[in-house]
Amino acid sequence: MPVLVTLPIEIIRNICDQLVPYVIATGTEPPLRNEHQLCKHALWSLTLVSHHIGGIATELLYKNVVITSTKQMVCLFRTIYDKPEFRRHPRYLANLVPLMDSGLQGEIEANIQRHCPLLPAGIAGSTQTYPRELYHLDSPALFLAKPLWTHEIIRYLLAMLPRLKDILISILANMTTLAPSFIEDTDQTFFAEPPRFLPFSEESQTLRIQWQARESLYDKAGVGPLFQLYFPPYISNGCRMTDLRFLNLANVTNYEIDYFYDVETAFGSHRLVRSKKNRGFFSWLAKLKALNLGYSTVGLQFVGQLLAACPQLKKLTWEFWWPWNDDLPDSSDVESALQQTAGHLEELYFSLANLHGPISFRHFRALKHLSVGIEVLSSYSHESKRTGGDPATPITILETPLISLLPETLVHLTLVNEDYGQLGSDQRKSGQIASNSSYRDIVMDGYVVHGRQLFPTWLADGLETLSCSCQTMPHLRSITVIQPLHSILPAESSWQIEVGDLTAKFRAAGVRFSTRITTREKYGREDPTY
Repeated sequence: MPVLVTLPIEIIRNICDQLVPYVIATGTEPPLRNEHQLCKHALWSLTLVSHHIGGIATELLYKNVVITSTKQMVCLFRTIYDKPEFRRHPRYLANLVPLMDSGLQGEIEANIQRHCPLLPAGIAGSTQTYPRELYHLDSPALFLAKPLWTHEIIRYLLAMLPRLKDILISILANMTTLAPSFIEDTDQTFFAEPPRFLPFSEESQTLRIQWQARESLYDKAGVGPLFQLYFPPYISNGCRMTDLRFLNLANVTNYEIDYFYDVETAFGSHRLVRSKKNRGFFSWLAKLKALNLGYSTVGLQFVGQLLAACPQLKKLTWEFWWPWNDDLPDSSDVESALQQTAGHLEELYFSLANLHGPISFRHFRALKHLSVGIEVLSSYSHESKRTGGDPATPITILETPLISLLPETLVHLTLVNEDYGQLGSDQRKSGQIASNSSYRDIVMDGYVVHGRQLFPTWLADGLETLSCSCQTMPHLRSITVIQPLHSILPAESSWQIEVGDLTAKFRAAGVRFSTRITTREKYGREDPTY
């Protein structure tokens, strides 16, 4: 590559930067896509070209670090531990080897022996003797068991890589039931602090947690605990299982968890959630600017407590789901939980998977962006799903005007018409849409429809009333209705439709109104509401 060697260093850096693999998305499991591996191999080959180019390629090779096996985990630790100059390179770390998986202990011990036999000695001081308060009949094995090495290595890597901006951690949804004798709380610590290899950066970080489950656990994963809360250690497969409070990093301002489970149900004790040790979890949340609870089955009281611990929160994404076989909470309980953010939240992406509103956001004093499912702003319910009735038939319709539920500070409003995903079948029956193919052609030609043809009557009424009264919302600039369809459009398609009458009325009020037709899958990737 003689030509490449003669280029200015900034041009070489820009070229090499194009080869940095994409950041791993939450929910990714091995194996990775081929293009990720090809980018890694290309950067690796550039490290061998020359000292000049190799230095740049090495820096970028370690910019986005992905761990997909215990061998990679051990070898990365060896490299970072032995070469301090590499510790300043990583910005993104994705660990796809699940923590809390004691079944990996034998495999990782074999890789330690083969690739880094000095590793145990290097981090031998990371665990302390357990306090005398835990001496009882169930715990003697704790003093003889080895630590779970996946935990120890990740804990040390986080301490050695102070410039990380984005951290993705996989955790096994563990079904272990703690012995009653372990439930009692103490004020003792179970870990020594890992050494600070470099001063920790003040740069804000994103921490993303994703759950994995063995095949036999998929139907039970919904009761997996939140392992960043304190719980006493226990023995599994001969190694010591401990909580993951080391993930509660002080400079994390963006926290995302793809499934948020009912921790109190999982642990079987309210005392664990209320324990003194877990106060540290809530204090760590005080700096959060953005929180994504993903698919959440956590009780509303706990969510309210969680949100109350986030006084600087600006952005919240929350899909609340409640099991059908449980008593459904009242919408006022949901509103009370959200009330904790009313004074400072600026962006909210929210849905109720099997509940309904209306939930008022009128009292929110800083909210600028609101994206919600239509069930949040209506007394609409899918109660008929329980009895096998028509899921597109609401029990009741919207009775509260939309304008009375929205804050005066709102700039952008997005409504997700998810529960009317059967639009195509209704309109085909009436002859408005002849077939899937003709519908696609109409949309691609910029088809203009009447609002009442596209939306359920109660939603069209609410939007029309809003178009006549939105002058009372001086900051409102746009309203978008997203219509996810399940069978009409190909997965890669997403189009805008101009709704003639509503578009004109909102335009007259100085508000841009649009409707987007998309598939459920594409909608989920593009928009953070779900």
